[in-house]
Amino acid sequence: MASCQVQGEPELYGLGIRVAFYIQWFGAIVVEYLEVADLPDMRLIGLLFSAAAFIGLVVKLSVATLQPADVYIVLLLAMGIYLFLVPLYIWKAVTCFRPYWDPFRWSKETPSPAFKGLNFALLLAITSLAVWYWCSFVPENPCSSDQYGFLFSRVGLGNKGFIAFNAIMYFVILLACVLILLLKVGWRVPYWRERRKKRRVKSVLRF
Repeated sequence: MASCQVQGEPELYGLGIRVAFYIQWFGAIVVEYLEVADLPDMRLIGLLFSAAAFIGLVVKLSVATLQPADVYIVLLLAMGIYLFLVPLYIWKAVTCFRPYWDPFRWSKETPSPAFKGLNFALLLAITSLAVWYWCSFVPENPCSSDQYGFLFSRVGLGNKGFIAFNAIMYFVILLACVLILLLKVGWRVPYWRERRKKRRVKSVLRF
């Protein structure tokens, strides 16, 4: 359909914006190996880029109608600093979070509490928007079947399997964020609490 033709949104993901994101992503990798002291600055730049992309997307959605492909591209750019962590945390879960198999055990980076808070808040905001996008915006938009995303190859945005995969992935990330937030404010998982009690009883019996 002519109305589904993607014209592009240079103010959201123009060439200069995309190049800046790519340079920051690869720059963070290089800096981590060359000079860890400069890594917080690179991480902060990435955080600001992602925040700008997210805010720009929300503002644009509130005042204009965007194509599914436009939102998809901006979401990928905004989530770029987080998506590479998904396989790492899957690995941590598979290895039952054992310190020996932790891929972050060699990292010398020590982000400040302020950076951690802002980073977490941004991840929560972007993930919430992504859940809405994949659960509501894409399935209900008639143009989704005429536009494409990427999952190791070109895939239609309206593909049900593609929608389900992304919706589940972002929902799991959002659920993990909420769980972490609850743990930070003092909530305890009953299973973990029971395990702690058993460990305490065992340690008392030993003595």
